[in-house]
This record gives sequence, C-alpha cells and structure tokens, in this order.
Amino acid sequence: MEDKIKKVLQGYYKLYEITERQHDHIKDEDMDKLAETIEERAKLIAELDSFDLNDLIAKANDPATAESEFTKILNKLVALEEKNEKLLAEKHQDNIEDLGKIKQGRKRDAEYGLKQEKARVIDSKG
Repeated sequence: MEDKIKKVLQGYYKLYEITERQHDHIKDEDMDKLAETIEERAKLIAELDSFDLNDLIAKANDPATAESEFTKILNKLVALEEKNEKLLAEKHQDNIEDLGKIKQGRKRDAEYGLKQEKARVIDSKG
C-alpha cells in the first residue's frame, strides 16, 4: 500500500510542477504552451481522480503522516491554482481594456474619415 501512496503523492507533486509551468505560460501570454499544459494537466488529474485518497490514507502504515503529506501538497496546489486564476483574470482584463482602446481608436478614425469625406464633397462642389 505504501508504494501506491508514494505513487499518488508523486502524481500530486508532478501536478504542482505542471501548474507552475501553467503559471509561467499565463504570465508570458504563451497561449500555445498554455493549451498544451492544460491538456497535460487534465490527463494527470483524470489519473489522480481514480484514486480514493481517504481510502489510501486509512490503509497507510502511518495514516497521520500520509494525511499530512497529502494535505501539504493539496494546499500548495490550491493556492497556486488560485494565483493562476487571478493572473489569468488580470491578463484577460488587460486584453479587454486594450480591445476597448482599439475600438475607441477605430471609432475615432471612422469619424475622422467621415469628416474628411464631407470636406472633400464640399471642396468638389466649390
């Protein structure tokens, strides 16, 4: 049973490493690598979800230590996931603001273009 606990625990540490890479890709706005990382992460989560942590902990030689180890990595993982969500929301908000500026610029350009067109019409009529 202890080998199984170690395997699952290593899986959660690997998930943490993948989540750290995900954070870097969000920060760098590398959407291709982010998509790959999300896919890799989803596969590992599906694998880890097949294990019943409560059952593994209950059957461990030292349940208290096993529970402590899982709690430690899971808390770190949750904190990093929250950090990633916040960063992603900030990046998304920045993109929305940039898009708003672009739209304002295009509207201004369009209005300027209409004014120029009216001026040409007036000039051509003399």
